[in-house]
Amino acid sequence: MSDTQEKDLDLPYVALIPYRVQVDNTIPDSAKIYFGQLSALSVKFGYCFATDTQLAKMKNTSVKNIERWNMQLEQAGHIRRETKNVPIRKEDGKI
Repeated sequence: MSDTQEKDLDLPYVALIPYRVQVDNTIPDSAKIYFGQLSALSVKFGYCFATDTQLAKMKNTSVKNIERWNMQLEQAGHIRRETKNVPIRKEDGKI
């Protein structure tokens, strides 16, 4: 699927931000709010499998902001990332 065809994720109802994240002065408030979104999306499986494009769409922001927040949260020790490229076959048969 292309970026515009990606399936929308179900938005969580509640986003919890732990106190240790809230008081961390090394990351901006926008990254703290984003952390709440990630934690809410992780409840079902214990991890978040959304793409940066999907997350950007949910937050109404750019993929660049998502990448920046991921880096800031990871460097601060609040998240651990493992990324995988998963090939997806388009309708025309191309990967």
